[in-house]
Amino acid sequence: MSPPSKKVKETSSRRSSLVWKFYTLPEDATVPEVKCPECKRGIKYYGSTSTLLYHLEHVHSEEYKRLKHSEADSETATLKSSEDAEKMLGRAFCTGLIPFRFSENTEFRQFLKLKPENFIVPSATKIRRVVKSLSQAHVERLKKEFIGIQKYTLCTDGYTDLRRGFNFYSLHISHINKDFERKMNFCGIRALKRGDNVSIGETLCLMLRDVGLQFSQCSTLASDAATPLVLLAEIHNLDRIHCGCHCLNLIIVDFAELREVRNIQKRVENFASHLARSKTDKALLQAMSISRGITTSIPLPLPATRWGGLHILFNQYLEHYESAVNLTELQKFLVKKEEIVKINMMRDLLKPIHTGILRLERDTSFSSEIIPTLRFVRSSVRKINSKYTTNLLECIDKRLDGCLLNDRLLCTMLIDHRYGYADNWVQPRSWAEIEKMITNYCEKDPTSGLLTPTPSSSHIDDIDQFLESSLVAQTQTDRLEQKVSTRRLRTYQNPLIFWEGNCKNFPKLATVAQQLLSSPASSSVSERTFSRCTDFLRQTKRNRAKIETLNELLTVNELTRLEKADENQESHEINHSSDEESSDDDMYLDMVDDEINAEYPVGEGPPTHAREVKQE
Repeated sequence: MSPPSKKVKETSSRRSSLVWKFYTLPEDATVPEVKCPECKRGIKYYGSTSTLLYHLEHVHSEEYKRLKHSEADSETATLKSSEDAEKMLGRAFCTGLIPFRFSENTEFRQFLKLKPENFIVPSATKIRRVVKSLSQAHVERLKKEFIGIQKYTLCTDGYTDLRRGFNFYSLHISHINKDFERKMNFCGIRALKRGDNVSIGETLCLMLRDVGLQFSQCSTLASDAATPLVLLAEIHNLDRIHCGCHCLNLIIVDFAELREVRNIQKRVENFASHLARSKTDKALLQAMSISRGITTSIPLPLPATRWGGLHILFNQYLEHYESAVNLTELQKFLVKKEEIVKINMMRDLLKPIHTGILRLERDTSFSSEIIPTLRFVRSSVRKINSKYTTNLLECIDKRLDGCLLNDRLLCTMLIDHRYGYADNWVQPRSWAEIEKMITNYCEKDPTSGLLTPTPSSSHIDDIDQFLESSLVAQTQTDRLEQKVSTRRLRTYQNPLIFWEGNCKNFPKLATVAQQLLSSPASSSVSERTFSRCTDFLRQTKRNRAKIETLNELLTVNELTRLEKADENQESHEINHSSDEESSDDDMYLDMVDDEINAEYPVGEGPPTHAREVKQE
């Protein structure tokens, strides 16, 4: 008895095959042969078109050429109107499950504009090879960039997805080049066998070797306070910078341990969870809020790792509460008036912490800003008259005291002209004590007379002004040899600009500054990397992607970002060089430069002019 026949799956790829424009597609996939319509010979088939194509190409070559030419003409045919092109593009987006916002992707638009006329769309396999090649090119670029690096900061964090069995670590390298520019480079992600410090160390060593670096060249580990990472830093004798944003978030976590805060948090989270489950109620609330002019996001559950999540949730809840009052479906989530008062108190208390998180998660932040930011938070919270103020201050003091025990942070503050020798920042520690500690980063103590004490104000509510309150319009300071003086201008808001201008005056300290200021205030780069991983894995067709594929995609994304930065820099330089008109600001800056040059002899004054500071 013969087996039951199987119907041929008429997929688009089979129907579009060239051979079926010549042969007749059989209904039964098990037939042993297909009859040639020209010579009537039976050609071996069994579900494969290879023999059919060979017969067509070699026995009926003229017919084969005609079919190929016809196929080429159909491929080069153009759409009659832009409307037809938009419809076809819309179909491609739908069948490929591509987000609509991809139409605004810069690279996609550049591709459509610059692609050659004879371009042939490559296969999926070819695209994969192209991505892999680009990824390898980025690694080679990093190897060249890292040549000569002596001390760098290693930023890392772990990502775990139990449902997909993912457990990997990311690696970013931060260093300051000879032009006193800080570079933060993504070096890759790699899977872990286990989550202990040994496995993490092995994985980081392999990734460092891929980009031509060694673990012994690392001076600092910037990460959260995970036990394996703390132990890793101790074993490798590395300075460790506790991520400033994570430190601030731990204050919120500690504060949420209070029973009243925990109860309020539970009520608000229940409201957010209901909106996440009920799309109808969410849409009704959103429509009601929009009609009232509320643009704040709807309160939805936030991951436990979201920095400042409790403040965000409280704020969203209060913004949309009046809208919820008017909706029948949300009546069960309303609270008493005294509870609304409590939520307002807690939101206001947590706002300075969230403000500090936003400050420290910037790519331009420095680890020297962590302690001043904690000082700002403490100063801001003390001004709020609330029954919870004392509790929150205790949580802040706990984290502040821990940071004041970190010698690396204190030495970085000493080397940062915005905070060095301002007593209010490091109390109860002293700058004399920190001067002795900084000798660990140089051959001998070069700090005597570097900076003089400067006053600062504790009555400032804006975080940017608070952290820059140590800057003064003009301060005279003594050089090491006490022969010449240097000036700290208020426009030096970036310590790298300050040291670029004073590297000749203080060459040894400038080298120390390059090492210490390479550390950012947070590991936000790792969090953004994991955010991109999550966005990628949420796609239905990507949920089986391998870590190697993720690494290649993230690497090419980083390469594209770097190329954009280079293009923007070149464009800025071209526009600057072509600008020949002199503005009032230019005349003023020229006058300031003349004053500096008159006071400092050539070769002994700060080489960074006011114009350069203004441009920065």
